[in-house]
Amino acid sequence: MQTIEVIYTKRNFNPISLMIRYMIPTSRVSMARSSHGMAVDGDHVIEAHMLYGVRRVPAAVALKGATVVRRAAYPVDDAERGLAWFRSQVCTYQPEVPAWLPKWAQAVVWFVKMIRHNNYDFKGALGLGFAPHRNWQDPSLWTCYEGLARTLLEAGLDVFSDAGFITETTLFSIRHRTLA
Repeated sequence: MQTIEVIYTKRNFNPISLMIRYMIPTSRVSMARSSHGMAVDGDHVIEAHMLYGVRRVPAAVALKGATVVRRAAYPVDDAERGLAWFRSQVCTYQPEVPAWLPKWAQAVVWFVKMIRHNNYDFKGALGLGFAPHRNWQDPSLWTCYEGLARTLLEAGLDVFSDAGFITETTLFSIRHRTLA
């Protein structure tokens, strides 16, 4: 049996991280432990990032400024197949920004275009607290937890057929080995 390693993180002083942790509570009185998850792919990670969409970057880049909450190894039939699927989702969009704009305006235009055209599922991320029973399996848009669930599904871990939505709690409830 092979494994796929997942790193769960949070950012303590980031309002978006706090909002996500608040929106997906583990109970009525406690917030989720993590606000983000990423699959380990060698010395890189694959993640669904709000700004860049699904991306594959060195682990050090993705983990900069983050607190690791848990590292988990999920048993799967074919880890490479799952990771290959997640790699195939990497967002290739690169915004074209007019060179005649001042630098500050170029940055704003780049940001707006990137947010608008990447493959991150903002409705899914913001809807976790308001509309938790939406279809998380939309093949064109992903939150980090949805991308991880689909990666595990593609690798042969089929435990998501009844899941209306995917959160940290859903992924933590699957049999896995916690790593140091």
